[in-house]
Amino acid sequence: MKTSFTSDEIIIGNLIHETISYVHTKEDIPKIINTILSKNGNQGFRKFTETVSQQVHAIWTLLEGRGWTSTSFEIVNECDLCDERGMLHRPDRVLIHGDTGIVIDFKTGKKDEKYHQQVKEYCRLLESTGISNLTGYLLYTTEKEIVKVV
Repeated sequence: MKTSFTSDEIIIGNLIHETISYVHTKEDIPKIINTILSKNGNQGFRKFTETVSQQVHAIWTLLEGRGWTSTSFEIVNECDLCDERGMLHRPDRVLIHGDTGIVIDFKTGKKDEKYHQQVKEYCRLLESTGISNLTGYLLYTTEKEIVKVV
């Protein structure tokens, strides 16, 4: 496993992460990539369009394989959750169906135990909103690996 990343890898990882945060359907992917790369300051990254597209499609396939792209879910991206100390927490994606919730946090870097604690905290905070049946996952975008946390 790699322990360091080049500047291009970091940029691509950030573009992938941002793209995934807006995608609701597979058909959204090209439009969202174009929108992100058209933003002020991002035009120089157009050379990564194909790489980002391939990676996001591969991640979307992982989500599809778990049934996490179903239209039966309400998709909440980057929602703010406030803890008892007033600290904000922001899970990347929460899928909600009735009282069931799935928390997915996307990670572009190397694995770290602190990410598990982060997902557990997201689930704890979401439980206080009335979602009683929660599971939490980390999706490592570079390795295309999904790890169940709770």
